[in-house]
Amino acid sequence: METHCAFEYSLIIKNIGKIETLETWNNNLVVSLNNGSLIQYQVDQISKNFEFQATEIKRIQKFTKKGITQMSIVQPKNILIALFDSTVQLFNLKTMKPLNILCSKKALIFSYNKRKTLCIGLKTKLLIFKWKNNTFQKTIDVPITAVPKTLEWFKATKICIGFKKEYILMNLRDNSNKQLFALGKNSQPISTKISDEEILLGKEKICIFQDPYGKAPRAYGITWVDSPKNIFYFQPYVLGMFSQDIRVRTLNTKRLVQNIEIPETISFCYGENENIRFGYTFNKEGIWRLNEIPLLVQVDMLCSEANYEEALQLCQLVDTLDTVNKKEKFNTIKIDYAFYLFNKRKFVQAMEYFHEVGCDPRIVLSLFPSLVPPVVSQGFSIPTIKIKKLDENEQLEAIFGLIDYLQQTRNSPNIKTKQNSLEILKVIDTTLIRSYIQTNISYVTPFLRLPNYCDLEECEKLFVESELKSELIELYKTNEKHEKSLILIEKESKKSGDITTFVEYLCLLGKEHLELIFEYSKKLYQINPNKCLKVFIYEKNDKEEFMENQISSRGLPRMTVKKFIQENLPNLIIPYLEYVIFQKKDSTQDFHNDLLLFYYEQIQYLEDLLKNTLSDKKKINKLQITKNKIIEKINIFAKNSKYYLPQKMLDSFPKNRFYEERAIFLSRVGKYEMALDIYVNKLNDLGKAENYCIEHYHKDGKTQNIFSLFIKKLLSNNNNKYQYKNKDNTTENINDNDKTRLTNYIINIINEHYTKINPLDVIKLLPKKLNLSKILDYLILIIQKTTEVKRRCQITKNLEKSDNLNLKSKISKKSKRQFYIDQNVLCMSCGKRIGNSIIGIFPNGVYAHMSCIQNKHVCPKTNENFSDYSENFY
Repeated sequence: METHCAFEYSLIIKNIGKIETLETWNNNLVVSLNNGSLIQYQVDQISKNFEFQATEIKRIQKFTKKGITQMSIVQPKNILIALFDSTVQLFNLKTMKPLNILCSKKALIFSYNKRKTLCIGLKTKLLIFKWKNNTFQKTIDVPITAVPKTLEWFKATKICIGFKKEYILMNLRDNSNKQLFALGKNSQPISTKISDEEILLGKEKICIFQDPYGKAPRAYGITWVDSPKNIFYFQPYVLGMFSQDIRVRTLNTKRLVQNIEIPETISFCYGENENIRFGYTFNKEGIWRLNEIPLLVQVDMLCSEANYEEALQLCQLVDTLDTVNKKEKFNTIKIDYAFYLFNKRKFVQAMEYFHEVGCDPRIVLSLFPSLVPPVVSQGFSIPTIKIKKLDENEQLEAIFGLIDYLQQTRNSPNIKTKQNSLEILKVIDTTLIRSYIQTNISYVTPFLRLPNYCDLEECEKLFVESELKSELIELYKTNEKHEKSLILIEKESKKSGDITTFVEYLCLLGKEHLELIFEYSKKLYQINPNKCLKVFIYEKNDKEEFMENQISSRGLPRMTVKKFIQENLPNLIIPYLEYVIFQKKDSTQDFHNDLLLFYYEQIQYLEDLLKNTLSDKKKINKLQITKNKIIEKINIFAKNSKYYLPQKMLDSFPKNRFYEERAIFLSRVGKYEMALDIYVNKLNDLGKAENYCIEHYHKDGKTQNIFSLFIKKLLSNNNNKYQYKNKDNTTENINDNDKTRLTNYIINIINEHYTKINPLDVIKLLPKKLNLSKILDYLILIIQKTTEVKRRCQITKNLEKSDNLNLKSKISKKSKRQFYIDQNVLCMSCGKRIGNSIIGIFPNGVYAHMSCIQNKHVCPKTNENFSDYSENFY
């Protein structure tokens, strides 16, 4: 098996003396020796097998007094920054001619930030420079408390300093600092920059990540076997320099990738040329070149080692692939990784990767031959990895992972963009049903209630075999096979005697299934008539809104339902009409008419039962109570409903019964006198007659003389026996010959309602022999009322007279206004002479020709509107 390596390395320059430091750009390499000499090489590849040749193109003896200990290249500016003999100086990179000296003494270390900022560390302070006017110019000095060993920039305002005993984070804006952590006794500060937001600091055998706020951004560090002499970041790897070798670890997974057998190195520089990344280091033997193995090759190596996580991270860094090819590479790795995880019994993680890449579900389902027939996965390319057989517990765990995957996949918007998407969805949903049956049957019904693509025949067969009757009913419901559902429900209801499901199912069927509702409601009626009514009056509530996508809203046509119930379910017609009228507030005239007539029919039916039930007193009492309740309903409904036809009720109800109801119907058709006659002469109830007069009296209507009619009827009938209630609510009777009591009752009526009775009509009706003293109170009330009316009329007359005088006074004042106009006066609208023309004068004094006035309410000069003024113009 091929082993993953990050670098190929070779010794390219030997025996050139003691090297102090080196730096590279493009294919150039600059080397500083301890004697102060500077050598420039050109490094070229001489074969495809990572063989390189270094050609010396420039050597400058005594370039500096002493060897350069630190170099950095500012390539866009062609500047070389060099530290030697405690001095920091700039050089022209092309000619190597010296330029500015930035610090002439005591310089120990420097750090260049690609944001064009330079920091030079002295024993007691830091010198900060900014690139300006083609050179570095000093901006500030920052005091420090110890000798700096390492400097690493965070952006342009924060810098991390490594001292002998600790690391600190310094903010250059306010010169504040924060201690990060202390070093061990035998530890030296080492550091490398990861990005503007992160650096890596060494502490003995561990390297710790830090951010610009003094916090550790990662929950882990990089641990080595022993303490490295130095560390360098070469994306995505961290290189640790040790006595015997260079060790390469990945930044994210911390995995040891490679041991590069180059001993005694402490320095490293890296560069890039034509998308090839490389680095240089040195030891006593000479200068070594490290060439990065192409990332795509590394990715394949990692995949061959089943190190898929590392492969995916490396794949993100590959620049040689376009977006489409990179995505395809990612997906290939993830699918292989998913199968690998599945084989390792990490089912949930495997399914997450399958879903992430949008893998065809049929490939995944090939892993579950017990759930899906082999024919489903035919024609798909499946990795050659050998899948180990799962035991029973593993199979169950795998199915749980599969359920999550299938649920996410079926809800993904991308699934419907695939070819044969309906076929795929059908396989997914049918497999989900099989999975639920093996894991948790309670999930089947809720799933079926959602929009789904389950294979009807397969699921039907599966439910029948598993004896899942409620799930089978739900399957039929979802697929609009309602008749099949109802056949099964009816059969089960007869067996168990429980009709709840039967009722609920019929309640959910809408108007488009009216024939089924009618057909099976008759069967339900035979089992339980009382529960059958719910089928026709049921309305969905908010809790059942989720059902709307599988069965439409109810909306049953009431007239059609009423006709069906009347013909087939007669005992339900009255409850149905009561529901429609009283709860749904339906004002359909036929419903109101029918309800009254059905009430009457029910009373006739009860009366027939009473005739045939002579011995059973309990039953007679019960029937009588029921009859009285219905009569009360008729009375209340006749009074309150406005939508029935009263003439139809008069023709339908018998004339010798239901007197009070007939009185209501007569009032509705305007026959108030006939209605009053019923209360007086049929019911003989003076209290009801009086209340009727009070209720129907209208001052300016047809019933303004209704009290007079009432009194007239009382006085004209001598053969009646009346009853009425006193003020103390006790009932009294007026016998045939008790004229005095009748007269007293009439006098009480006229006294109590004197404002509603014409006195001339009443006096004519009263008996001539009646003693006037008995109606003295009434006469006094009438006189007081007449006097009050007269006084009110006089007040009104005087108020109107006063208004009239005020108006005349205003008119008089207006009429005193004078205007002197002759033939030479000019029209205020057109500016021409008035002459002998007719003019109009407005209240504001403007006058104009009548022909110049467009609107008699609007002044032609000021446009002022006088429409509310008492007079518009003169």
